[in-house]
Amino acid sequence: MLIHLKDWSILNWLWHDAELYTIKAKWLDNGSAVVYLRSKINPEEDRQPLFDLGITSQVVDVQFRNTWWLRSDLVGYNADREVLVDWDTIEPSPLTEELQDRGLAKNADLIHHRIRCSGGSTFDVVFSDIWLETVQTEE
Repeated sequence: MLIHLKDWSILNWLWHDAELYTIKAKWLDNGSAVVYLRSKINPEEDRQPLFDLGITSQVVDVQFRNTWWLRSDLVGYNADREVLVDWDTIEPSPLTEELQDRGLAKNADLIHHRIRCSGGSTFDVVFSDIWLETVQTEE
């Protein structure tokens, strides 16, 4: 089930200590980009806000749609799976300002999120919409 997330604040706290499974970018036929972040929510977190949205799985895909910028600093080797330790909304955003200085996204309502992981990886995503999707796993 795919859910358009209106209240982005749950990402900042609910994804704390979530295990990072994958991150990928995909360009659509219309030229826009989507960034997918698959992670497993920490079982100690209160997942009721997700249940209320119809998201029942512990593994969830976050889709950043209409992505204008993905900047990553990926650590390629870790002893364990990366864990999301911080998920922040960056305001004011230097990346959004840089896009606008280039003459892009002047009228777009963009959000900048920075995700930091336990092994040192960092992801900055500038986008306009977030969608969530339950991932059915064999676990």
